[in-house]
Amino acid sequence: MMVIDRLRTVSGRDEVIAMVAVCAGVCGAMAVLPVPPVLRAFPLIVFMLVGVGSAVMCWVDFPPAPTIAAVLGISIASMMAFSVVMAWLQFWHPLLFVLGIGGVVGGSGLLRLRTL
Repeated sequence: MMVIDRLRTVSGRDEVIAMVAVCAGVCGAMAVLPVPPVLRAFPLIVFMLVGVGSAVMCWVDFPPAPTIAAVLGISIASMMAFSVVMAWLQFWHPLLFVLGIGGVVGGSGLLRLRTL
């Protein structure tokens, strides 16, 4: 609960959300390492829950509570949308997908940190 309380008090700050985006990008890269699936599961879950949402929300100034909800909502919705599009286009390459989106997420966070 301490982490959630901390996020509620500081999530309006762009720096924290940008750092979350950078960490999520690193988690995306860690999720494709050739290790047992159990070790890849945690970074992949973190990436899927906060990746794209944090990359988007670090650029938007929202109050704390909607920021946390938007990070989760945008991340989950975008992962589902990207998966559906990959299946629809018959271009199913999840490793490339996670690496590509992870690079964009991490890059967005780094760019935001640089501009602050």
